Amino acid sequence: MQVPMPTRFTIAAAQTTPVAGDRVANLAQHVQMVEAAARHGAQLLLFPELSLSGYELASLKHCLTSENDPLLAPLKDAARRHAMTLVVGAPTAATGAPHAQALPHISALVIGPDGGVQVYHKQHLHPGEDRHASQGPTAPFVFDVAGWPCGQAICADVTHATHPKAAREAGATLYLAGMVVSGQGYAVDAGLLKAHAITNRMPVLLANMGSPSGGYLCAGRSAFWDEEGRCVAALPGDGAGLLVVDRQQTGWVGQGAAL
Repeated sequence: MQVPMPTRFTIAAAQTTPVAGDRVANLAQHVQMVEAAARHGAQLLLFPELSLSGYELASLKHCLTSENDPLLAPLKDAARRHAMTLVVGAPTAATGAPHAQALPHISALVIGPDGGVQVYHKQHLHPGEDRHASQGPTAPFVFDVAGWPCGQAICADVTHATHPKAAREAGATLYLAGMVVSGQGYAVDAGLLKAHAITNRMPVLLANMGSPSGGYLCAGRSAFWDEEGRCVAALPGDGAGLLVVDRQQTGWVGQGAAL
């Protein structure tokens, strides 16, 4: 009896090169990345931390992006046209406190294939980020993409083993990390992501920035680790790029893709 071929699942990481504080210019690169991912049949496209604004902490309040922001219209339209889920990094307005007194969140805007938006707020801040941003709620954030429950993380979230563990316990079968990682810190953070994949038996996709941002010389090297911790594919260095990974009958395969 022939075993039926499982439904193909294709995901991608967008390695962006943002212009500091210029949401319009950065949006154009996002749209370019979406169209490139669509040519490879991607059902999910993950962007780095603060991809729409750049990692410019002092300017977060000037780059706030809500789920109803008109700026997102081209991305919502592209998500609908390509039946793709987009995970976009942006600062969002503070929640749970008077706006004038609260700092913004570092967030991920999850734009679904119906154009709807869910918002995840970074739970664990790097030292110094608390001068510019508010910590998000600690509940795990899991959303579905083509039957794959995905747990979302933003940068320093991955330095806490409880974060991927909580996502796994909430049903996640794929862990997404939108990050800003320098060349100096890459080995440590990549080691953490590999360890999370092994410990939780959960593949991990990393989208890192590919150019300097906020004082960090970002390493690029966006990558994917399978549930056994094998690095299936990674971009070779910095610069703009697209990493595409497919789940096939024999396992995960991936490669860098032309923009």
